[in-house]
Amino acid sequence: AQAREELQEGPHAVLTSPMARLERYVVSLADGWDAWKLSFIYRTQSLPRSVPS
Repeated sequence: AQAREELQEGPHAVLTSPMARLERYVVSLADGWDAWKLSFIYRTQSLPRSVPS
């Protein structure tokens, strides 16, 4: 049982923890990019309306 636990935490943990960290980073980056893009689109779309032509 102990060997099995070591196996699960050994090479597998080394592989998954950086990947999980990277995944979380990419997801948060994508969320931030989406929010920035949405606010940018909102700003550029509302600009012509507020400016009298």
